Amino acid sequence: MIELHNISKSYASTGRSRPAVQGVSLTIRPGEFLALVGPNGSGKSTLLGILAGTLAPDHGEIIGRPRVSVVLQTVALDPLLTIRENATIFARVFGVPGDEIDQRFESLARIATLSDRADDRVGSLSGGLARRADILRAAMTRPELLLLDEPTSGLDRTSQAAVFEMLESLRKDHRVAIVLATHLLSEAESADRVLLLRQGRIIREGSAESFVAELGFSHVLHVTAGDAEAVDLPDAVKYARGGEVFFGDSSEAIRTEADRLFEQDIPVATRAANLADVYDIEFSSHTSEVSA
Repeated sequence: MIELHNISKSYASTGRSRPAVQGVSLTIRPGEFLALVGPNGSGKSTLLGILAGTLAPDHGEIIGRPRVSVVLQTVALDPLLTIRENATIFARVFGVPGDEIDQRFESLARIATLSDRADDRVGSLSGGLARRADILRAAMTRPELLLLDEPTSGLDRTSQAAVFEMLESLRKDHRVAIVLATHLLSEAESADRVLLLRQGRIIREGSAESFVAELGFSHVLHVTAGDAEAVDLPDAVKYARGGEVFFGDSSEAIRTEADRLFEQDIPVATRAANLADVYDIEFSSHTSEVSA
């Protein structure tokens, strides 16, 4: 669908050139869900802009010109117009044939579960409904590639889930490829591929499952920093984050250790390792890896 080969982009800052994307090569396939993850300034928004065609790279090659639509952090709808009116105007501006607009709208409204709100003004909608209406708007052009920049920011869990149900339907029903930039690692976990970005470079690429497998542990034992000295797992991987210390171990030893701590009245919790652990080890300035 679209391929990036050794793409770089810099910005001028105080008389000097500041690289935003450096040597990125990437192929996006039809119907694929790709998540971009990294700290602020890692190049996520610049990469989205290059994929959207709104930014031109300084170096490298782009192969393929899919139909692209974009969903920004701020809902791009007129609050005084209805959902239907917003979607219709967007479709007309981008050349959708007039006799197809109503059919497309009704189909997408069903996917978004907004059929009964189609003629409500956007200004009267909750944040979650407005976001789904915004994605509906973006989908009116039948994009092959849908780019989303933190689309669930500020939404509650129920609204977040509804947004992702809609995106999954677009992928399955219309083979739309989705590229999502997000700070919510739980969202990235469901992606086909996750790209970890640092200083404009892809430092790791793969599924969340593969990243977690590479941690070397499948479960995490969690105690407060003050109780950390009571924990003794000589074969564990350890790292600290904020006021907490985490100990990971892939064997039954972690359950044995949890039982021992409970008997000493030391608060403890166990959970499965996840993408957040990968992120913290890779990025957090408050994280320090400690060999056991």
